Amino acid sequence: NFGGQGTFPNSSVDAIVKTFEYVQQTGPFSPAIFAWLQEQQEATRQALGQELGGEPSCFALTQNVTEGCNIVMWGLDWQAGDHLLLTDCEHFGVIHAAKQIQRRRKLELTFCPLSRAENSAQMLDVVVKALRPSTRLVVLSHVLWNTGQTLPVSEIVAACHAAGALVLVDGAQSAGALQLDLGGKDKADFYAITGHKWMCGPEGVGTLYVDPAALEILEPTFVGWRG
Repeated sequence: NFGGQGTFPNSSVDAIVKTFEYVQQTGPFSPAIFAWLQEQQEATRQALGQELGGEPSCFALTQNVTEGCNIVMWGLDWQAGDHLLLTDCEHFGVIHAAKQIQRRRKLELTFCPLSRAENSAQMLDVVVKALRPSTRLVVLSHVLWNTGQTLPVSEIVAACHAAGALVLVDGAQSAGALQLDLGGKDKADFYAITGHKWMCGPEGVGTLYVDPAALEILEPTFVGWRG
């Protein structure tokens, strides 16, 4: 069960060991290794696009879902009084980030009662009823971490867009467990993924998919010399 974090395949262990050995042999701060790292990052984005759907350039490399969600939530141009909507089934990492943003940006933060819904139609209805004219962002999980239920993401995204709200999807329990198409049927404005759960990779590897239409409205959250 990789729903939290389990052991990963020998191929992942071998890749980590070989990478560290190559970096040390080549020189961790050498021009050669920087060029190699750029190639590896591009190859990783290409692989993500092939596996998860969507353009490779839309994938940012992150540490985990929580970091990806923070990048999105802190990267929006919030105004006092804007509404941030979560469900009552979200992971506490996302909940704590939302509460910090609420406090600093003077937002309205509410939680819709998704835990009461028994099927896809009810899930959609719960989210739609919680939307407001001031809703800027809806954050929800594709597969709920506490019940295992799968949300009708495409229908929810369509309803939120019709109401003028963006959608951030927590894909911690969906990537690797479901066949995703982030550029098609599973399209959302933002989709955060971790690699150490159902994708059977090591801790510290994840990705954030940003739809091309949403790139224009998202400001950088972290800025550094490697960025």
